Amino acid sequence: MFDGTFHDPRDPIGRTVFAMLSTTFAEFESGLIRLRTMEGNARRKAAGGFAGRKPLLNPAQQSNPTTCRPRGTPSQS
Repeated sequence: MFDGTFHDPRDPIGRTVFAMLSTTFAEFESGLIRLRTMEGNARRKAAGGFAGRKPLLNPAQQSNPTTCRPRGTPSQS
């Protein structure tokens, strides 16, 4: 495979070699993206800047969700 021979992507062996290489590199790249994201999140969390998503409702609205919209109006979901 890597002994200096050329594999034509039009023949079965060449297609197999290129399919294995493309799958391997795609998995490797997605793994690197996942790793970098996790490291960035850990750094932000350690610095106190990772609080997650902000709540849409204030605490009073959260305690009584039925007052958020008038009766008879359909919800967005």
